Amino acid sequence: MDFFLWLAQRPMWFAALLMLGLGMTASIIGTTMVYARYTAIELAQNSIAGGLKYTVFASVYAGFLGLLLFGVYQKYEDVRAYTDHEINALETLDQTALAFPKVTRDGLRDNLRQYARKVAEVEWPRMQVGKSSPEVKSTLRDMVSTYMAIEPTTEKESVVFAKSLDVLADVEMNRLNRLRLAQGSMSPLLWGVAVFGTLVAIAFPLFFGSPSLLATLLMSSLLAATNMSVLLVILKLSFPFVGEYGVRPDNFLAFAGG
Repeated sequence: MDFFLWLAQRPMWFAALLMLGLGMTASIIGTTMVYARYTAIELAQNSIAGGLKYTVFASVYAGFLGLLLFGVYQKYEDVRAYTDHEINALETLDQTALAFPKVTRDGLRDNLRQYARKVAEVEWPRMQVGKSSPEVKSTLRDMVSTYMAIEPTTEKESVVFAKSLDVLADVEMNRLNRLRLAQGSMSPLLWGVAVFGTLVAIAFPLFFGSPSLLATLLMSSLLAATNMSVLLVILKLSFPFVGEYGVRPDNFLAFAGG
């Protein structure tokens, strides 16, 4: 997982150059070596026997990649939803704090902004390496303690206090959800199957042939590039806080400065 996280942290152009370059280079070198060992006629016979097997494998592999791509995209959208819900909950708490006396109100609003600022400036960089921030966790606990220390004196304050505790629980839950997905939305097992399937998809067609070596090289390299492109998109989406397409903490910064 550390390697995939490292690769996801690289700029898109670098990751694309590395992954597509390795896939196409392996395909070209492999095709050339196979043609040096076997004749085009022998390879054409493999196409007849292996074509049906490869068709079945390609269907299964394409379906697997499609499900992975859909799954990581859904998780990416979930992360965006969790961050939006978290900031919306902070804004709700900021508004409901107006129901309390000035000293209590000012303390609560200051704590909310301090939490948002630390999420953006402290925890976000740590999420980009798949970790959380003990400092933000401590700030959140202090904020919860501040709310629990409130003693409502009117019916209105009692209603707002109960509502605030529910919203505060939403803040905690959404934070835990985004931290969970910051570690990557794909398990090592899925990564292993995806990488193995991609290698097989590149290696299997090397033993098919046609009279034209150039045509075979072109087809195999384009197939490798396509497979690696899909894997690259899956890689980038599976780490939703990393890279130029990662989710940004702009809303937290805006709230903290409000």
